[in-house]
Amino acid sequence: MYHSMLSRFMQVKITNANSFKWICFVKTVLIKCGLVNIWDNQSIPYLLWLKKTVCPKLSDLFINNWYLTINMSRKCINYRIYKNTFGFEEYMRNTPTKCLKYIIKFRTRNNRLSVEVGCWTNINYEVRKCKLCHSNCVGDEFHDIL
Repeated sequence: MYHSMLSRFMQVKITNANSFKWICFVKTVLIKCGLVNIWDNQSIPYLLWLKKTVCPKLSDLFINNWYLTINMSRKCINYRIYKNTFGFEEYMRNTPTKCLKYIIKFRTRNNRLSVEVGCWTNINYEVRKCKLCHSNCVGDEFHDIL
């Protein structure tokens, strides 16, 4: 049933694709996956092939974007220490919920350390000094733990 619906959709010549958001989304996904020829020709070999081709490509694109984001973001300096591969961390399954909440807040900079509070108030990164030891160091997670 789905294959026949998709076939009918692909056979319809779309004159104004921008008028339908979901059509624009389908086109964008195909372009991101390097399958613009499917959009242009409006034909696919078979539905299962499309699924087996698009799903891994979208997954790879997401993971590549994840790596790029954590490696380029200043907020992820601490996160990169703990997390260098994409995937679920098994130790989280066995960690008590109460502790897990604090671990996640710490790892994702969802805390009230001076480095994060300074971000909320637009204070320059270098000026966000540690309030615990009154040193000249930036009060980030790494500094506060040590």
